[in-house]
Amino acid sequence: MIEPYYFEIPIYRCNQDTHTKEMKAKEAEFAVEEYKESAPKSYQNMTNIFHRAIWYPWKYNEAIGWICLYIMGNQIRGDYYFISARRIGKGIRKKRFNYCGKAFEHYLPKNLSSSEIFQEIVKELERLNKNEKPFRNRHIDLKSFKIIGEFVDWKLLVDKLNSFKYPKNN
Repeated sequence: MIEPYYFEIPIYRCNQDTHTKEMKAKEAEFAVEEYKESAPKSYQNMTNIFHRAIWYPWKYNEAIGWICLYIMGNQIRGDYYFISARRIGKGIRKKRFNYCGKAFEHYLPKNLSSSEIFQEIVKELERLNKNEKPFRNRHIDLKSFKIIGEFVDWKLLVDKLNSFKYPKNN
């Protein structure tokens, strides 16, 4: 049976602030500040080359995995896909993601309201990020999930998208 994933949450090597600091440090190495006054055109050229050839955006280039959420019976579950590299360094170029299994499963009591279901899912993902390998010391980006989560009817979603009831699996 193929579970209907309803949301994919990215896992990053680091958070965006750390990435920004790393890029600024790299830029300072590349475009030496001493040349700013003495050779402004050379300094500007070095800065331009850095931004064209070395700098890379965080959002898609630092992704090292995904947690895919689905519902099975009265549980919220998350499968995860993780990069196959032995070492996870800055700016990984060639990425291959492998299915790694279940990241978590969390039982949902029937009497929870929609907002309580959402809070349970968020708590479980935050717990996963703090306590579990390989997610510890990584950044699970819940920003988009938290934005959309407030507008979802979680009770209806749990009922209709359940793996045992979902029409595409029957």
